[in-house]
Amino acid sequence: MYLRSLQIREQQLADDHPSTASSLNNLAELYGAQGKYTEAQALAQRALTIFQNKLGAQHSHTQNSLLTVKLLDVQILLNCNKQTLISILQALAQQTELPKLNTEVLLSLLEAICTNPELLHHLQEQLSQPTEPLLPNS
Repeated sequence: MYLRSLQIREQQLADDHPSTASSLNNLAELYGAQGKYTEAQALAQRALTIFQNKLGAQHSHTQNSLLTVKLLDVQILLNCNKQTLISILQALAQQTELPKLNTEVLLSLLEAICTNPELLHHLQEQLSQPTEPLLPNS
């Protein structure tokens, strides 16, 4: 049903219309909630490309789409759902005394997880044994 709705939107508006990208992003969110992270990531990446090309890198839709892609990237790396990942990001922000979680802060934290092999490995280990704290003490 959702794919059919997407096909209709693509026919009516075009493959690269920002509204089509919004539909792609929404479908990616749905797939992500269902644990279909790889499928969700492909849709989110398509949406991001459209937003970047049509609205520019700094537009709020583009930034939100980038966040969706990065969240899915880390969900795949950690093999966890979005709620678990958000809890990890909140704990990281609190531990590092970052301001409230906004798109910019979330993107920075996600990048830190992706580029810090020790942190990534620690989180992977802790998620496989959820009885211990997810984050190392500072």
